[in-house]
Amino acid sequence: MAMDRGYYREFLHHPERNISVDDVLHGVERSDWALAGAEWHERSRNYRYKIRTCDVEGDELTLIVEVFPADKRVEFITAW
Repeated sequence: MAMDRGYYREFLHHPERNISVDDVLHGVERSDWALAGAEWHERSRNYRYKIRTCDVEGDELTLIVEVFPADKRVEFITAW
C-alpha cells in the first residue's frame, strides 16, 4: 500500500488548525472514514476525493486526496 511505503506527499494548509502529517495519517488509517465526494481536476487529469475522518485528538478532519494508481502514489492536497 502506498501509505505503508511512504509513497505520499502532503500540501497541507490551514495552519490555524495545526494539522500535522500524523493527524492526516491517523485519519486515513481509521476504519470509519467516509468518502464525502469526488471532483475531476482538469490540470492533473485525475479525480480528487473528499474524505471525512478524525484527527489524533478526535476532532473532525476533512481531507482532499488525489490518488495516482499508475505511480502508486497519494497526494494530500489540503486538510481542514
